[in-house]
This record gives sequence, C-alpha cells and structure tokens, in this order.
Amino acid sequence: MDRRFVLAIVLMMVVLIVPSLIWKPAKRPVVSIDSVSAVPIPPVSAEAAPAAGVVRSPADTGAVGPGDTVRVSSKLYSYGFSTRGGRLIEATLATYKSIHPSEAGQSAQLLPSDSRLLDLGLLVGRDTIRMSDWRFTPSAPSLSVTQPSTLTMTATRDSVAVEITYSFAPNDFRIGVIGRVTGVGPNGAMLLVGMGPALRNTESDSVGNARENGLVTKDTKSSLTRFMDLKVGQPVALSGPFEWVAVKSKYFVTALLAFDASEKVDQSDRPEGTR
Repeated sequence: MDRRFVLAIVLMMVVLIVPSLIWKPAKRPVVSIDSVSAVPIPPVSAEAAPAAGVVRSPADTGAVGPGDTVRVSSKLYSYGFSTRGGRLIEATLATYKSIHPSEAGQSAQLLPSDSRLLDLGLLVGRDTIRMSDWRFTPSAPSLSVTQPSTLTMTATRDSVAVEITYSFAPNDFRIGVIGRVTGVGPNGAMLLVGMGPALRNTESDSVGNARENGLVTKDTKSSLTRFMDLKVGQPVALSGPFEWVAVKSKYFVTALLAFDASEKVDQSDRPEGTR
C-alpha cells in the first residue's frame, strides 16, 4: 500500500514550539543545507514495480520551456504554481506590504526568482530523478479560494507517475500538500524536497535582513544556523530526524513539516501566524 506524505508550508510565522507530530524514521537522515530535505517513500507493490528495478534519471536537456502559472488566491494571498515542476513559484501576501525602497507599498512577494521551494526529486538507488523540468497537468487553470479548496498536479515520465494535491483555506496562509508516487520499484525511493536558497528581501534594511537569514531545525529543541556564518562552496549537513525545518528572513518563515497521512492532526495545536 502506498504511503502518503503531508507537507505543510508555513508562511508568516515566528518559529514556535510545534507538537511532536512528525513521523520519525528508524534511521537518522542527513540534511544538506545547500540542497534539499529528504523523506523516504515506501516501495510500491510488486505489480506496480518496473521490470528493470531502477529508474534512470532523465537528462535535463532544457527542452521544456517556462511552465504556465496557475493562480490561487484569497483575500489574504496570491500563490503561483508552475506547471513546470508542479511547484510553488510565487507567494504574495495581500495584507503585508513590502518596505523595500524599490517596491514600497506593494504587497510582499516572498519567493525570489531562483527559489527551490517544493522543488521535488526522487532518489532511486543511486539515481536521482529531478522533476523540475517535468510538465504537470493542473486540475484547474486557476482557483479563487472562498472555501477550502484543492489543486491537483499530475505528471508521468517513463514508469514513474506523480500526483501532488495542494489544499488551501481562505483565512490561512498555510498550504497542505499530499503526494503520491508510483513506479519507483520494489525498494522504494527517497523523496527530495527543495527549500532554499532564501526568502526574498522585502525590508528597507537589506543588511539587517541578510543578518537574520538562516535555517531553523527542531528536534528536541529549535536550532538556528545563520547563512552569514556559512562559507561559500562548503556544504554543511545537519543530522535529523527533525520535527520541522524552516528557512527564515527577518520577519517571514517558510517551514516544512512531515506527517504520516494516517495520523489525525489536531488543528488547535497549529502555530499561529504573526509578523
């Protein structure tokens, strides 16, 4: 039976103590700051496994052009999802204004053009399948969120099929994500989820904002690794498992939480969003 993983992206929150709801694997994964977070995917049934057993990583030839953008909006936010890679590429918060000198008064758009947030990949054996150039088909060309709504993105390449369902609420910045992958073979795969490189600067004091940029992890306690303390070109690995992982600027946070889809999440325990 396939396992589903729910990922919640937390925008506009101060890093708070979060209940220990994460599913913790037996082995402690290693998370590289300059790459992605990893979540194991259980093996599919023998009937669904390809005969070869290992799926080779397709070459990224650049043949796929820029993807269309699916707009999802409510009175609080406007999100953009690309059909190329099926991921979030824009996050504009209608109720918060940028104070950067070049865009003062405009709604804050938090994701830079080189954002890798929710950039997905699969580690199958020794091969990596990157989905950044996959063409996904959306369930709708756009969404106006006035009640709980979902957007499903699907794609298939060779023997691997991917389905991603994003869920939205009109009065909540957070996005729920449920994914399903088939065709990865009898040994399963490791899901790679991009989070970096950083949030877009929307502050007037760019130096002060850069000083606060960092990666926050939570196991028994939260820990901040500031980007300014790292050396360029020297990867740093942090050993988990973590209850959550977050990338922060001075006032904004994007966070990744992993849950077992069979668990019931107590909504009252979800952290409140503040600036």
